[in-house]
Amino acid sequence: MIVELRLPTSHIPEGNLPDATTVVNQRQVIAARIAQVLSRLPARARPAPRAFQTVPFVVLELTIEERAALALDPDVQRVVDDVLLFPVLTDSAPLVEADQAWSTGYDGTGVVVAVLDTGVDKTHPFLAGRVVEEACYSKTEAGTSETLCPNGLDQQLGPGAAVPCTLTNCFHGTHVAGIVAGNDPSAAQPIAGVAKGASVFAIQVFTKVIDPAKCGGVAPCIGAFSSDVIAGLERVYARALNGGLDIASVNMSLGGNLFTSPCDGEPYKPIIDNLRSIGIATVIASGSTILANRFAEPSA
Repeated sequence: MIVELRLPTSHIPEGNLPDATTVVNQRQVIAARIAQVLSRLPARARPAPRAFQTVPFVVLELTIEERAALALDPDVQRVVDDVLLFPVLTDSAPLVEADQAWSTGYDGTGVVVAVLDTGVDKTHPFLAGRVVEEACYSKTEAGTSETLCPNGLDQQLGPGAAVPCTLTNCFHGTHVAGIVAGNDPSAAQPIAGVAKGASVFAIQVFTKVIDPAKCGGVAPCIGAFSSDVIAGLERVYARALNGGLDIASVNMSLGGNLFTSPCDGEPYKPIIDNLRSIGIATVIASGSTILANRFAEPSA
């Protein structure tokens, strides 16, 4: 479950706060509220929770009774399911008139695009030299999922962390990264992604789902827990603050529920607001087309 904490005042995107001291103060308030809530939980519910630093969330495994009790805690705003999301493919670059942007000198050179997906094959010739940073967030949950991080843990940072998983659809992240920033000028008919000069920050957020019910009947499949997606977004935010990477945007070609109205109640919003407050756009797939065989090649 993702537990949203009730803060003394509304959470403010960090880029909108007046100074570093205020940023630190808000983070301290979040940490203190997490500690207060955890101190009131039974010991069984408290091992190795995933707490976030910049947004008011903590992730816990809870029984139905514990969830009900926690929902009544005065320091808890709400308790929501840590839902699984599934990869969604998009096709093409010229359809968004990227070639016209290139002709005016805008091809992404010097900036980084973070791709939260199934990992990226940085050895692929279309992406040679493009991947400059890697991370993995992939949760093991007994009876439901197994981590896909190469180190076997729920988190991995640094080179090699975002290698593609080995299950069906694990090509997805590499495909998306190619649409974002791939380039092969040596091809008979040169092809390129939308931002053909950009670099890629590859973040693997998918997990091996072993529960047939969650896979639609046949396991294993891959899915991304909401908490792993939030962790990936917070990693992008932290790296942007640390400097060294000029991150322009985040791409998430993955989907969950169908929304017919604004979805500001989703738990991703606070960290997306943080990113937006420092000039980083978060782009999420909407209305994408997936070919029946799921092996569509980008038409760019």
